[in-house]
Amino acid sequence: MRQELEEYIERKGCRVRLQGRSANIASQMKSAQVFVLSSDYEGMSNAMIEAMYLGLPVISTKVSGAKELIIDHINGCFADDANSIAQAFSYLSENETAAREIGLRASNTIKQLSRQKYRFAAVDGHNRKIYKTLITMNYPVAVIIPVYKNDTPQYVRPAIDSIIKQTYSCRIYIGVDGPIGNSLNSCLEAYEITKRIDCNVLQRIGDSPAS
Repeated sequence: MRQELEEYIERKGCRVRLQGRSANIASQMKSAQVFVLSSDYEGMSNAMIEAMYLGLPVISTKVSGAKELIIDHINGCFADDANSIAQAFSYLSENETAAREIGLRASNTIKQLSRQKYRFAAVDGHNRKIYKTLITMNYPVAVIIPVYKNDTPQYVRPAIDSIIKQTYSCRIYIGVDGPIGNSLNSCLEAYEITKRIDCNVLQRIGDSPAS
């Protein structure tokens, strides 16, 4: 994969460096100018949370986790495609004061949520219950997939199917974090009926489907 990317970068004449592994990610992130999350689909990105905590201005697509944390042009910037990502990057590069203020508000957002033990604390406690349950199982591999209120079957189904198709024995557990849409709820129930995933082990946080 790295070789393919390097060849692509060379063909396009891009000014891109593949950093590779690092023993001090926090230090390298602090030296960055902007953090970009360009995912088409993402839950609550740990990398984005870390970047915000470190005070980096974040540019993100409107994936579910980002929409829970970012207010556009207040503590981060939203983008819809490659062009709008480039526009947001140009804006932050050319407006150092605005970039610094957005980064500061981003850091304060994460610190405030941590102090309030917002839903991260609930998820941590939630996961501890999951792990205690998993260690009593005989499956050599267990896969935990969190889903959120803005997720849809269009994205969740391929993720589940890709794991089901693996040749090793594993059990899939779905962490339903808050109310979810009826279509996604029906999708998960269909998988549960076939005994290929388990939603019941994970106590849902706010388990009524969203309208």
